[in-house]
Amino acid sequence: MDNKITGSETSIGIADEIAKLKKLLDDGILTQDEYDQQKSRLLNNTPTESTNSASSPQNQGLQPSPEKPKKTGKGCLISVLIVLLVIAGIISVVTKITENSNNATSSNTTSTSAESWREFDDRTWADFKNLYVSHSRLLQNVSLFSEGRVSKLELYDSMKQAKEYFRKAAMSFDYGNNSEEKTYLSSFSSMALSDQMATESIMKYLDKGNISDLSKATDHLEDAKEAALLIASNRGTLLVRAGYTQEEISEKINSEMAELEEQISNGGNS
Repeated sequence: MDNKITGSETSIGIADEIAKLKKLLDDGILTQDEYDQQKSRLLNNTPTESTNSASSPQNQGLQPSPEKPKKTGKGCLISVLIVLLVIAGIISVVTKITENSNNATSSNTTSTSAESWREFDDRTWADFKNLYVSHSRLLQNVSLFSEGRVSKLELYDSMKQAKEYFRKAAMSFDYGNNSEEKTYLSSFSSMALSDQMATESIMKYLDKGNISDLSKATDHLEDAKEAALLIASNRGTLLVRAGYTQEEISEKINSEMAELEEQISNGGNS
């Protein structure tokens, strides 16, 4: 809980936080020194680490400093978030699209023409790429911080930029012309909103160092990942309705996802 509590409730809250740290220690995520450091901060209520001056990041992307030593404490904790979320990436998206295209049939078409579905797919795929690249960049920036390659201030500024991008993106998917298109686009809004809430939780974590905020960020990023997989799953049906054959769908998916993967590896630049 974010609300401040007093008396015995404070002791219970601290005990809960220490229990969470102990679990991270038992799981091998924290070293003994890192556990002792975090536990001491909770018991003594010491302030969080100070930030270092740094230049503002450009377009949410950060420029790492490869010579910086790896951080401990918060950096190690936040790296847990990356381990949990990177496991479902490009391959999972490809699988979801392919599975649903195999299960869909052209008999499921509506009054919307195949050509209209193709135009709709072209537009939504472009939007998905932008959203997915920004989501991946968010994770990459957090990973750089966990490795000690960017400062806390740099990460905070990148989260601030990302928050604004996802806020605007969430309100931009209102161009569906029928119920099916609107349902499909609702997952885009959900993904953007989840990423927006994740950036807010990460910023709170950087401000106060509360593990509960890091946990919330993990949950929101998991929701964003699930929304991305739902978009991919539904796109399989969309491509069938657009009149593509299974062979054409397979070629289209492999080509587009290869381009997306390359764009992500290049830092989001197409």
